[in-house]
Amino acid sequence: MSTGLARDTGGTVPRGPSLPLPQQPSDGLRVGHPVLIGPELWRGLTEGRRAAGLDATAVLRTAFTEVLGLWSRDPSFTLRERAADGCLLRDADVLASGGFAGRAAAQSATAAPAGA
Repeated sequence: MSTGLARDTGGTVPRGPSLPLPQQPSDGLRVGHPVLIGPELWRGLTEGRRAAGLDATAVLRTAFTEVLGLWSRDPSFTLRERAADGCLLRDADVLASGGFAGRAAAQSATAAPAGA
């Protein structure tokens, strides 16, 4: 469920903790949810991102930030991303204007090196 879907359907989504967590949760519970995307849906996603001029990495990163933003207490946060020469910091805001494509385009922009 996306934040937009929750708003559109009048549902409420409980906010999670502030990120980053100061430590791992004590229960250590990890749950995986494997999902397979069928060929037609995958083709539609691929064609849509190409039509919007987005690269696949930005689309995946944006989808990840949408999930984190839904789960986190704060819809604005910074992603720390590993890179060949250290790590990069990327601002993320799931409530930013421009819809998913606009947020994905922003994620395509160059990130700041950590510590800069």
